[in-house]
Amino acid sequence: MPLNAYVTLGHSGLRVSRFCLGGMTFGDDLEWGSTVADSEANISRYLDAGGNFVDTANIYTRGHSEAIIGDFFVQRKGRRDRVVIDTKFFCNIFAGDPNGAARAAKRSSRSATNRCADCRPITSTSTICTTGIDSRRSKKR
Repeated sequence: MPLNAYVTLGHSGLRVSRFCLGGMTFGDDLEWGSTVADSEANISRYLDAGGNFVDTANIYTRGHSEAIIGDFFVQRKGRRDRVVIDTKFFCNIFAGDPNGAARAAKRSSRSATNRCADCRPITSTSTICTTGIDSRRSKKR
């Protein structure tokens, strides 16, 4: 199945690839995973093949996955407009900080995808960034 065979993401109205690119192994901070260069090459190949849905989380490689994805699109602004980025920020990566996880404004404001004004929560632990994508909600029947 080609990556540009899009489906609607829930009731969001967003059209995304059936196969999401997972960023769990982006960054080799934990002595496993891919380097920044390899991660960026994987993102480029996925986008070139028609993919438009990237997943990450604040806990993946201690936040480096979010940074790699965010930096990739900051450096390539033209590619960002057609991509949906989902990040989960439910894990507290700040030991001893009671506001370091979940929907705490402090944590969610530091998420890689929250670098723009078009980011919004879609669940209690997940944010989606829709820059450049028509994000009008579908009407429920």
